[in-house]
Amino acid sequence: MPVVTNVEDLRQMARKRVAKAVFDYVDRGSYDEATLRANRADLDALHFRQRVAINVDQRSTRSTMAGQEVAMPVAIAPVGLTGLNWADGEMLGARAAEKFGIPFTLSTMSICSIEDVAGAVTKPFWYQLYVFRDRGFAASLIERAKAAKCSALVMTLDLQVQGQRHMDLKNGLTVPPRLTPGTLLDVMTKPGWVLNVLSGRRKSFGNLEGQIPDAKTLTTLGQWIGAIIIMTGVTALPLSDSHAQIGSIVHDPTEMVDKYLELDVKGVRLDAMSQEAQAPYVTWEHEPVWGRAVVITQYEVINDFKQWTVISQAEVIIPVEYKVLGSVYWERASFLSEPKVERVGFRIKIVGDRWRIAEPLLPPHIGQKRMINYVRQAILDEKDQARTGTLETLLDDLKKAKHEGPASAQTSH
Repeated sequence: MPVVTNVEDLRQMARKRVAKAVFDYVDRGSYDEATLRANRADLDALHFRQRVAINVDQRSTRSTMAGQEVAMPVAIAPVGLTGLNWADGEMLGARAAEKFGIPFTLSTMSICSIEDVAGAVTKPFWYQLYVFRDRGFAASLIERAKAAKCSALVMTLDLQVQGQRHMDLKNGLTVPPRLTPGTLLDVMTKPGWVLNVLSGRRKSFGNLEGQIPDAKTLTTLGQWIGAIIIMTGVTALPLSDSHAQIGSIVHDPTEMVDKYLELDVKGVRLDAMSQEAQAPYVTWEHEPVWGRAVVITQYEVINDFKQWTVISQAEVIIPVEYKVLGSVYWERASFLSEPKVERVGFRIKIVGDRWRIAEPLLPPHIGQKRMINYVRQAILDEKDQARTGTLETLLDDLKKAKHEGPASAQTSH
């Protein structure tokens, strides 16, 4: 058994074991493969940001994707013909993803059917759909995914016309297949692969069967499947359709706003290194010196597209609602008699290849519990008696506001 250290090792193993026509189907792209090269270059350009002199005792890659807890923010993408690379490949891939704790996406062009994969796992998986001209057939696939309890429907939007795959033509991987002396010789040199594939449950596309009527438009898909819809192939924002493809080629704008607000609520912007922490989310380069901090109990990023303002293909305004208790001015505090809901419009635009906040630049909005902890620590660190008394009064005011505030006093979103 060879030593495997990275994905390239696995790729080279597959090249040696799998028939060339099937390997090239997975490994190569369409036409001159410009998009394939661009995708690889984009992935190669991603780097981890190094951080030093921090506590790494509780490090974790856990996150959420489409409302699902995952071991790390990665999903297995849909790959056609997986079951011809290895017998029952889609079933094995789904089991491995489930064991590791990440989503698995089953391709429309899979060898194992939706039902095969559903029977091989205990948790829901995602299903990728090509919207065929026969909308009734497309709807039948959605019904089967729904019956299999798929938790998300992955829509491929950038395949209006099928791309010409040059290597498939050269290898005879066409419909119907074209067997050439070269491909026959290649298959004969890989008897282990042949025997393995023949042992699989299926040898043809397991999903391309069955129909139901009354398939219409994208607006009914959520009703059909009762699950999250994920769209792939989105490379630009619509100018007029604010309910469909508002999104980034890198990440969702609401997710970006939420991450920035999470930092703000935790008081990161009070730190001397705050600009480094918030740099991935904002357009400004320097944080002003603020004379106050706003104390809040909750915030909510409005995900309803109908409440957004679409300025252009690369710029939108997303509302955020804060539940405000009052403000701390470092020497004193001013609290409202009861929490007040304030709505702020965050203007978001694409800078480079990702969304960033352009405005407004607000004072720090800190969670009530975190603000109390800050003042407590300031009291412990303060040497001046008069200053300590001022801070103690401020702490009393904060606690009083907490007791008089709503039951959900801790910051949430």
